[in-house]
Amino acid sequence: LATLSLDLEHRSGILSQVLGLLAARGCNVLTIHQSIPLQGMANVVVSLETSGLREALQELIELLRATDGVKRAAVVGRG
Repeated sequence: LATLSLDLEHRSGILSQVLGLLAARGCNVLTIHQSIPLQGMANVVVSLETSGLREALQELIELLRATDGVKRAAVVGRG
């Protein structure tokens, strides 16, 4: 299990793109909590089942950070 915190630009399709990336890498989304966008940004906290993850968690974070519209990505919990 892992919990990620992401700051996403408030644009159509950004969250969908992030969720698609997570699914393509073998993660299963357990929960999603999103704040109301303020000043064009929204914080999203995603809890994931990572047993199917095909690479190291840090590599996934780097892929997320390189994704258009993702301004910050960090692991905030592991279990």
